[in-house]
Amino acid sequence: RSRSAGGAVSMSRPKRRLFAFAMSTPTAPTCELIPDRRGKWLQLLRPYDFEWNRVRLQIPDLPASLRGLRFIHLTDLHLRKHWHSAFDRLIERVRAADADLLLFTGDFVDNKRNHLPALPTVHRLAEGLTARRGCFAIVGNHDGPAFGPALAKTRFDWISGQRRVIEIEGAAIELI
Repeated sequence: RSRSAGGAVSMSRPKRRLFAFAMSTPTAPTCELIPDRRGKWLQLLRPYDFEWNRVRLQIPDLPASLRGLRFIHLTDLHLRKHWHSAFDRLIERVRAADADLLLFTGDFVDNKRNHLPALPTVHRLAEGLTARRGCFAIVGNHDGPAFGPALAKTRFDWISGQRRVIEIEGAAIELI
């Protein structure tokens, strides 16, 4: 940090340089983003498509039983009460990916104040999504605290202030 003659504080960015240095060491993970398909970012009246990206993460010293593990990460679908054909395509794509784990990081519903009208759509979507070793979810700011218990009957394991450990042939993945 340094001060100019006028008293303004200028912050250097040593953390960014340190991160770049750490990532260049031979034992650090490397990440490759492989864009697959871009959906429209803003879809006001109904969903048309979804964005798909693949990330290849190389982690040194990863146990052999965890190598090649495939995750699907879904987020911010902001579902409403109407079912759209885009959801059928999403389910087909998730099933075709044959992932090991499916992680949904919140904002299942759009209406923050009343998620009840969207529940049939959420249930239908949740029942269509699959992963070999489980589907896990957290609630988002649109879902609200009452949303997780309302979906206890779906295939999702709802994580709320907890952690889950998934054992795979002597190795473990911790979801927090």
